[in-house]
Amino acid sequence: MKVRVLIVVGWLISLTSACFAQDVIVTKDARKINAKVTEVNVNDIKYKNFDNLDGPTYTLLKSDIASIVYQNGQVETFEPTNAQTQAVTQTPVQRPPQGTLQPLTSGNILSRMQKDDPILYQQYMRGRKQAGNGIILVIVGGVLTVGGAVAVTTAEVDNVFSIGLAASVCGGIMLTGGIPLMIIGGTKKNNALNTYRQKYTSDLTTPHFQLNLHGNGLGLAYVF
Repeated sequence: MKVRVLIVVGWLISLTSACFAQDVIVTKDARKINAKVTEVNVNDIKYKNFDNLDGPTYTLLKSDIASIVYQNGQVETFEPTNAQTQAVTQTPVQRPPQGTLQPLTSGNILSRMQKDDPILYQQYMRGRKQAGNGIILVIVGGVLTVGGAVAVTTAEVDNVFSIGLAASVCGGIMLTGGIPLMIIGGTKKNNALNTYRQKYTSDLTTPHFQLNLHGNGLGLAYVF
């Protein structure tokens, strides 16, 4: 009798295990598929029907799946990617008719550039940031250079002389890096402004200094 009870209990346990030894795929339209997941790829999964594990392999897109409950109890959910949820479209910027071209003013040029041509606006902002960093380097470098030179010429103690010399050298390095950075940043700003004017307005090019690259080095040109 006891042997029969043990056999029945063992059979029930094995049957229960078999029922849970499956993966459950829950689709976004609330369907539940009893399956054996064989592959999870970037955009899709592959599975076999649990009732026919020797049968064909099926494929489902991740975008159609809400979650998968694996046989070990682990649950994996699938969220749509940006590429699946957003269709990014770019509308070409069209130049307004010639009769509608209006001159730019210092008060509206940046707001108009940001609206009409975001790429040129980003170029302008990068150039302005570079030029601002260059100006800071030039100012700090100039102060260090002058202060260090004064300390060197008036020093009566070796420590003061050494500090002044180090400050002067650091200031010279900052000036050497700051001046080209300031000019390059200013050139990017002006190029963005002039390109915008030529595309969208009747304004003429703004005269400015421009740093040009040549085979023998850098050259400074005045564009008008």
